[in-house]
Amino acid sequence: MKKFLLLTLFACVAINARSQTTISGGNVSGTWTQAGSPYLINGNISVDTNSVLTIEPGVTVQFQGSYKLDVQGRVLAIGTATDTIFFFPTNTSIGWKGIVFDSTSSTQDSSLFIFCSLKYGKSNTGYPTKGGIFYFNSFSRCRISNSYLNANIAVYGGAIYCINASPIISNNYFYRNNNYSGIGGVIYCN
Repeated sequence: MKKFLLLTLFACVAINARSQTTISGGNVSGTWTQAGSPYLINGNISVDTNSVLTIEPGVTVQFQGSYKLDVQGRVLAIGTATDTIFFFPTNTSIGWKGIVFDSTSSTQDSSLFIFCSLKYGKSNTGYPTKGGIFYFNSFSRCRISNSYLNANIAVYGGAIYCINASPIISNNYFYRNNNYSGIGGVIYCN
């Protein structure tokens, strides 16, 4: 019985050791699966124009430094009430740079962030310094719903920054988001 338990334990450790995917940076697309989770992000990543990144329920996206996800295409991060998608940094004091929609073409279909947990975004230095988790500049085709945004910080818009943009933001829970400027502790829209 002891040998069986020991072999089972080693098998579980071996399976868990293989079930992570390292992303070194650059363009990303395709489907990120729970079997490949966690996804360890080791550089700035981007979804190119006309490309789609689909993130399945239960996936963890863990930023290994102050990196961002730049979206010029489309992201479909659709979790469920029982299988949330997690975005967070390894080092919470450094944080990560969030998700950036900077003049994304209006011809792109909508990006969706549903049942996601987005934590410890820090946009207080470098580019952008606005929107701890989401930065929208002249792009509105995004919906954020049923998500948890926690402990994010930026110069403007602790969690979300919008300029010339009106994404759909509904049924979310915001907790401990902040800013450095005194403007838009949670959301800044202009």
